[in-house]
Order: sequence, then structure tokens, then C-alpha cells
Amino acid sequence: MKTDSTKKFIPVNIAVLTISDTRDESTDTSGNILVNKIKE
Repeated sequence: MKTDSTKKFIPVNIAVLTISDTRDESTDTSGNILVNKIKE
């Protein structure tokens, strides 16, 4: 994704919440994938 350097950067707060009744943090990697994509 290209960025427009003429626009002022405005930081935002983002929360990632993943919910599963069959997986825990060690077996569910979708939350980590979402966080990494947001950071790109």
C-alpha cells in the first residue's frame, strides 16, 4: 500500500481481540497474523 507523504500522520489506537472456544494463545496464530499486518 502506498502512503501519501503530503498528508499529516495521525496515530490511532488499535486493539486486536480474537475469541475461540477451541484454541488458546499457543495454538491460535490468527491474532499474531493480524497484529503483524496492522504493523506493516
